[in-house]
Amino acid sequence: MESYKSAVYTDQYLELGYDVIRRDRKTDAHGGVLIAAKTTLGLSHLKSGKDTELISGSININQKKKAIITCLYRPPNRLDQQTANNAIQDITDLPKKHKSSIFILGGDFNLPDIDWKNYTIQGTQTSRDINNAFLEMAANLNIQQLVDKPTRGDNTLDVLFTSHPGQLNRCKTIPPLGNSDHDIVLLDFSHGLQKPKQQKRKIYLWKKANIAMINQHLKEKYNIFKNTDFEDVNSLWTNIKGLILDAINQHVPTRNTLTKHSHPWMNSELRRLSNKKQRAYTLAKSSGKTRDIKKYKFLKSQLQKEARQAHSNYMEDIVSDDLQKNPKRFWSYVKSRKQDASQIVTLKSKDGFLHSDTDTKASILNQQFQSVYTKEDTNITCLEKIFCSVVNRTSAARCPGSCESSLLKCHNLAFRAKRITSES
Repeated sequence: MESYKSAVYTDQYLELGYDVIRRDRKTDAHGGVLIAAKTTLGLSHLKSGKDTELISGSININQKKKAIITCLYRPPNRLDQQTANNAIQDITDLPKKHKSSIFILGGDFNLPDIDWKNYTIQGTQTSRDINNAFLEMAANLNIQQLVDKPTRGDNTLDVLFTSHPGQLNRCKTIPPLGNSDHDIVLLDFSHGLQKPKQQKRKIYLWKKANIAMINQHLKEKYNIFKNTDFEDVNSLWTNIKGLILDAINQHVPTRNTLTKHSHPWMNSELRRLSNKKQRAYTLAKSSGKTRDIKKYKFLKSQLQKEARQAHSNYMEDIVSDDLQKNPKRFWSYVKSRKQDASQIVTLKSKDGFLHSDTDTKASILNQQFQSVYTKEDTNITCLEKIFCSVVNRTSAARCPGSCESSLLKCHNLAFRAKRITSES
């Protein structure tokens, strides 16, 4: 926030249980910037701008994580490019020095020409070079601007950036205080997210599947299935699913995923080299011998070189012409570069209130899912019609009166098995 040059106000903040860091103007009692945080957050000063009205501090999120909070005021009458460059340099230095911290940047940037929804320049009140400089800053730091409403008149002058937009619950404007002509920006941020431990899961290797044996297996079981009387649709589906899963488990190879989070370009050779380097480090640390230390440094250098080459090859591959047809590898890379964990965001119930607790969010989602389903008529006499409905996983049986025999052939069922198991 903007401050006034008076020690009285700082004392008042302390009495209310807040720690304060500030950068006041040296020659003017008005203006300046200030950050206030609850004393339990352990606010500490990191940096003050020399030629810019900037203040930055850190707060404790938990025992391992910190948030870097930076406040900037860019006076509208400072139209020279050098002032803008100084501010951007001061901002850019902070994430580089605190790479593992959450980065939050806010303040009155006085950039009315920028359309922050589309990251484009729409007006001419500020020079195009200054506007482009701040847009490039946001892109280079990989931070996202959150304020999507005007904060003064029709202009969005007060902005908020963060490196972790996935932890945002809400960002909105509320009426100003006192005689201020700027709306207040309210940010609700989830800070307690922890990246969940990746669980082992089984992956079917369909490229190595024995489709002929799957066909044979299902042909052998089909006569038993055809001559069985089922009480209802649920028992019919359970039987079909069991037959398909039996065929898949017997004739489709599998492998388990890793429990550790890993970069998508890491292959088995790099993992072996990484484990070898770790063993060399442990030995060098315990023995202290020059020979062991040199071996560790050699393996470390070799791993870095090969990992960089693997990353380069991977990047060339995912941006190839095949990107549109097979985008999975590209989005896998994007996910590996994200710093924030994903979760179900705060949900609004029918009464209009926001809820963040797990049980209530599960109830809200359950109500929504129930509202889009229809109650089906389970009194169906045509076995083939039921079979078509289950295999196609549709909510209503859309099948001719007498299903085509080809649909009941087991080789088609084997190909459909892959989709059914991926949805189950």
